[in-house]
Amino acid sequence: MTRAILRCARPAAVIVLVAYATPLFAGASVLSTVHAQASDPATVLHLPLALQDVASWATPPPTAPAPVSPTAAPPSSPTPPPSATPLADETERLFDPQRVLDVRLELPAAEWATLRHEVRTLRDVFGAEACASAPPESPFTYRPATITVDGTRVENVGLRKKGLLGSVNAAQPALKVKLTEYDPQQRLHGMRRMTLNSPVADASIVRQCLTYALFARAGVPAPRCNYARVRVNGEDLGPYVHVESIKKPFLRRHFADDEGNLYEGTRSDLTPEWVRTFEAKTNEQANDRADLAALVAALQAPDDALFEALEPLLDLEAFYRFWAMESLAGHSDGYTNNRNNVYLYHDPASGRFHFIPWGADGALHVNVRPPAGDLNAPRSVSAQAHLARRLYLHPEGRRRYVRQMRELLSGAWDEAWLQAEIDRQAALLRPHVPAAWRQGFQRDLDNVRGFVRDRRAQVTRELDAGGADWRYAPGGPPCRWPIGTLRASFDAPWKGGQGTARIVVRIEDGEELTLGDPGVIADDGAIRTWPRYPALTFTGTFPRATRYWQRGERLLALVFVDPERFRAGEAVPLDGASAMAWVYRQPNRPDNLFPALLWEGEVALGAAGTTRGASVEGEVETRIWMWRTRLPPADTAR
Repeated sequence: MTRAILRCARPAAVIVLVAYATPLFAGASVLSTVHAQASDPATVLHLPLALQDVASWATPPPTAPAPVSPTAAPPSSPTPPPSATPLADETERLFDPQRVLDVRLELPAAEWATLRHEVRTLRDVFGAEACASAPPESPFTYRPATITVDGTRVENVGLRKKGLLGSVNAAQPALKVKLTEYDPQQRLHGMRRMTLNSPVADASIVRQCLTYALFARAGVPAPRCNYARVRVNGEDLGPYVHVESIKKPFLRRHFADDEGNLYEGTRSDLTPEWVRTFEAKTNEQANDRADLAALVAALQAPDDALFEALEPLLDLEAFYRFWAMESLAGHSDGYTNNRNNVYLYHDPASGRFHFIPWGADGALHVNVRPPAGDLNAPRSVSAQAHLARRLYLHPEGRRRYVRQMRELLSGAWDEAWLQAEIDRQAALLRPHVPAAWRQGFQRDLDNVRGFVRDRRAQVTRELDAGGADWRYAPGGPPCRWPIGTLRASFDAPWKGGQGTARIVVRIEDGEELTLGDPGVIADDGAIRTWPRYPALTFTGTFPRATRYWQRGERLLALVFVDPERFRAGEAVPLDGASAMAWVYRQPNRPDNLFPALLWEGEVALGAAGTTRGASVEGEVETRIWMWRTRLPPADTAR
């Protein structure tokens, strides 16, 4: 057995940790049941609460894709007839919704290897403090590259990776191309930059473009979106989502004045202790952030003065449209539900803020990040963000929200249009989807269709009752703190059912606890966020209560290993960008401390066969970090 040492260096392995308490699952049965369900998104709502964040992503291809020849010709995209009149905006040709762009990137092989494995650490996300108090630092570096789009070649552009934590991926990394990085005058069909999002968290691939189209139909400023087939140094990375960057050109298309302050919110909210996490994206040197401070102050007004305080600072009607569409479209990783993935623009012409959607690859799902882990949380409204919560808990604010949601249901939300658009985009994408992805692609398209089909009834039931009640406590900035360690040794047959494991957990300074009924399964693609990654699925039962787990709660840990490193004798470092952990309890307790991260560790592989029945054995060792919107309590209920 190979021994593991705890370290963190690159996006090589991932652990997802879930603890839950239910007599339904035990021993081998929990592994087979959980593993089967975690591969099928259609069952996500029937999973234990513990698996909501994990299984909501679960639409992996069953096997790794076959190698693609670097010289293979790209599948042809339907080419629209030439326009009789020139485009008013030259950039429109790169956002043609009827075509899949052919994007080819070239850079030295060593530079590409370094770029694709760059990661964020916990320190990058939180800074030196325990709780986030500033925008996350970026570890990503632009590198000189050449880009060719539909045959048009531009040299000496900047290329870098993008993403926060869960979206950072080495196999199919999200990318930013900056045409002006080395030459300020350089353009590609009028474009200064391109954002190429990896669909690793969306097996249907269509969620981002569909969601931004819904926002646009609702009259909300939203990025343009289409698709691209991306190759780097001849390696086919498959289909990507090409999304308009939220920069000055975007502002000019939607506002009369583009000189205002633009902010990006990444795990950000409009509270005194959290507002500093908004990142200024324009006027960085001249901005004193007084506009944000004024909006935060207005939100401290009592209910009888709330609207009067907000009206001069915020376009409330525009915000209601934005908010209602985030909720209706199931954008659970957006601002109003998760205080994430949003831009705020302070329009100089009106003096008011506008909200711009972002990061929509997890939309068109029933809420997979429910407040306090409550699976019975409202379907018609998300109000975890401070602004949304203040408005919804105000009687007039709730009435206005319900009215706005009904307006969307009678206009922008058109099931016939949506289903036809899903079919159109699926037909456009299908020739570009690798064979090994196709099963998951089709299955998740059906999930999107089902969401569209069922959404009106889910929402209308609550609207007819005057709107759902919102009874959840507010949160604070995301914080991190270490709570213990986990060690596991394992021996399992690849895709051969349950193997043997020993799992030992130490919580803080307590004694080591050996978990009961341990087991492990080894296969690939257990969840969609890291498809085609070899995965180890562990489970065990806590023999007695600790500060964070009750006696009898079960633990589920999913360990994902970079396919390039999954081989015998390899010591694979657990990496901060990919080594994440979600820890839930069933039933969930009101302290709402979980999920957690697993960080600073290593997977040591003694054997790593990938033919059915081959041995996979080794050890894992890691620290356990809480990552939540508050610091640890003085005590928690046993």
